[in-house]
Amino acid sequence: RWLEKWGNRICSSPHRFSDSIVNLPVEQRQHALVQLKKSVKPLVDLVLPSAENTRQAQDNSRRLTRMDPANKQKGLLLQLQIMYEAPGELREGGPRHQNDHASIQDIRIVPSHSELVSTAHSYLPGNVTGAPHHLPSESMERLLDIQFRLLREELMYVGYVYCLDSSDTSNSAPIRNSVGAILDDLSKPPNAQTQLNDLVEQNGGMYETDQDRDSIRSACTPTSNSDRCVKRKRLMMGGLVALIWKTNGASPRVYLGVITSFFDDLLESAKQHENRVKIRVSFFDAEVELRILRRLQKSRKEERETKFLVESPGMFEAVRPFLETLKAKEPTSFPFSDYLPLFDSGDLSGIEVAPPAYAHPHFDFNLRMLFDEPRDLYLRPHDAYSVARARTILKRESRLDDTQAEAMVDALTSEVSLIQGPPGTGKSFTGIEILRVLIANKIGPILLIALTNHALDHIIVKVLEKNITQQIVRLGSRSADATVAELSLDNIVKSISRTHKDRAQGKAFAAMKRTEEAMEAFMDEVVGEKSRPAQFETYLSSHYPLHDEELHHPPFWIQELFDESQYQDDERPDRPTQSKSLVDFWREGSDLTFITYTTPEAAPEGSPAQAVGRSRRRGRNRGAAGLVTSTNDANATPILDRTTWRTDRETFFEETCGSRAIPPSPTTNRSINQLLQDPMIWNMSKAERDRLNAYLNQAMLEAAWQEQPAEFERLKQRHHEATVEWKEIQEKVWSSPIPWCVTRKNAKVS
Repeated sequence: RWLEKWGNRICSSPHRFSDSIVNLPVEQRQHALVQLKKSVKPLVDLVLPSAENTRQAQDNSRRLTRMDPANKQKGLLLQLQIMYEAPGELREGGPRHQNDHASIQDIRIVPSHSELVSTAHSYLPGNVTGAPHHLPSESMERLLDIQFRLLREELMYVGYVYCLDSSDTSNSAPIRNSVGAILDDLSKPPNAQTQLNDLVEQNGGMYETDQDRDSIRSACTPTSNSDRCVKRKRLMMGGLVALIWKTNGASPRVYLGVITSFFDDLLESAKQHENRVKIRVSFFDAEVELRILRRLQKSRKEERETKFLVESPGMFEAVRPFLETLKAKEPTSFPFSDYLPLFDSGDLSGIEVAPPAYAHPHFDFNLRMLFDEPRDLYLRPHDAYSVARARTILKRESRLDDTQAEAMVDALTSEVSLIQGPPGTGKSFTGIEILRVLIANKIGPILLIALTNHALDHIIVKVLEKNITQQIVRLGSRSADATVAELSLDNIVKSISRTHKDRAQGKAFAAMKRTEEAMEAFMDEVVGEKSRPAQFETYLSSHYPLHDEELHHPPFWIQELFDESQYQDDERPDRPTQSKSLVDFWREGSDLTFITYTTPEAAPEGSPAQAVGRSRRRGRNRGAAGLVTSTNDANATPILDRTTWRTDRETFFEETCGSRAIPPSPTTNRSINQLLQDPMIWNMSKAERDRLNAYLNQAMLEAAWQEQPAEFERLKQRHHEATVEWKEIQEKVWSSPIPWCVTRKNAKVS
């Protein structure tokens, strides 16, 4: 109200408000007021929604919104009203599943496990005027909600089914129906008669069942050819897949991910295995990736499992940016929000279309390029007389016919314009002439979007032939036209000076590699191949402090023996080989091996006898007493006889402990409960150490699993951010005040 009052006073004559703007001509004041109202309106809609909008948002909208009694869609609207169930928490029975929300901002684009296994129908609002909806009518918020939900449902609708660890291929089937049918079969007893069991036992066959909308016909035959499957554009990069993982005794889980394998990698894999193909998948949930890593842990027992892969043939990565923008964009700031919503009346004739935002009150187009004999003709979008004069002169003197002249003027004086007509009426010609006017008047940058590559290339060729501009960047797949192909983004990037770009790209690449190394270290920790000793000691000290105390304070002779093992002594080749830590020394039973005599033939790899042999063969033994080798074989393993071995050990214990007595090697075989109660860890036999080590390792890993998903998600996010930055630098064009040309499937909403 204040803005309206202020605007009336500064535009009145004489003006009734003290403001510097009153010094401008009245038409400039009016233009500034219009632009200011456009800027303020989104804030007003956001902060101070009307009472009517608030009431409608709280209502579950079970009644029809206002409609024309003569509307021919009355029957459809009544049916939609009867079937209507609000989304999320607005639904009478509560949300359908964990991913069912009233606000699209709270909906995860990729379906959750609970959503895929839910038997409730998705909330799909009607995309027609007057249909029931939980958001205010004629609002941009409502339009975005409808478009997001319908596009997301379409993306998740179609799928293919593959049987992993078996033959593969498939026919088309709805992805939700496919998942539901397979889960239904998996929920039945193992000996039950199901199509899935028959298919697996027969190593192939046709899976077919009736669903609400379609029949699922999924082939899994032993004659399937993986090379043919790849060539038929299955399992393509960017496609969405669902992994169904069933372990005996547990409920099956569904995990979704995106295929990241390149086509050449798939083709090479298909050539190597007739009935298999190797693919890379990036899953959305850390849970499944950690489950895979744990499955690889050598300490975990083998489990009987069944896995199926369901593929959605639509290119998920091509659609995802649209869904993310629809979800994240503030409705009041969406471009052209005054024209896009569904209006209850269905009549758009009363909507006033404003001039382009760049057309200030004194702005004008020079239309001289539309005449075969150049002459100046100025068009001022805000001046009704100028607009009418331009229409008349263009129809009479330009190379445009009457309808083309009307379309030209309407397009130049409106921020939204639609040109339509039957084939051969000159729509493309008019569009190219509009481009000529815009570029000649230095309006840009300009984005051209076409439905197909052929249509896009046709327009670009015409622009080049008419010499409208040479400054064009083309996005999309390869062009069949050599001239247009030279304008591709890849070729333009190659011609740009790369000095600064290379430095930035190298820095981003290094950051990406650091995150990859951090993820590899984390995976090694989960699998337990590299970081186990440090983890083991940490877990032991926190859960079994007495055992940890004993481990780090071994008997004096064991400590002495461990210290000797940390460096190579060529003169004492019969000592234990180097261990990485005291934990490894205990695990390997190096102290037990030292006090137990073993013949060279029976000694395992790494024992003192073997160490003697290796030292001798390397020429590093300096003639220790009691070593005997064959005179016929220079590479024969030296033998340490029992007498020499005993003398050596007695000497060691006399020097270390003051007594020549060799401690007996323990041979007990106690249970894990007894071992956990006895902290004398160095008195355990090798079998007991193996038993305790296995138990503590498994307990340590299971304790870490609760923290690992969050850590893995954090590392994945870091890697994603670094990868995005690296790719953006790769694709960046450093100068482009030029038209960008893309096909619709390559366009992204920004």
